[in-house]
Amino acid sequence: MASLLNKTHIFSLLRSNPQFLAKDKALSKFKSHKQGVKRIKKFGDIFIIVIVAGCCYELYVRPTTREEARKPE
Repeated sequence: MASLLNKTHIFSLLRSNPQFLAKDKALSKFKSHKQGVKRIKKFGDIFIIVIVAGCCYELYVRPTTREEARKPE
């Protein structure tokens, strides 16, 4: 219980210290890097959706085309 109170006290000290969250000029050049990472993540998500849709399509089309080819006319 005492360790929980100590952790809570530490977190409250960190939240009350505004300098801890101040903007750093040295990190401003990485802002464009964050935007690039966001674009890559979005592209990756779209790519995964396209791949899954293609797999589902193939799983549906192959059995139906085989079944149609086996039917006697």
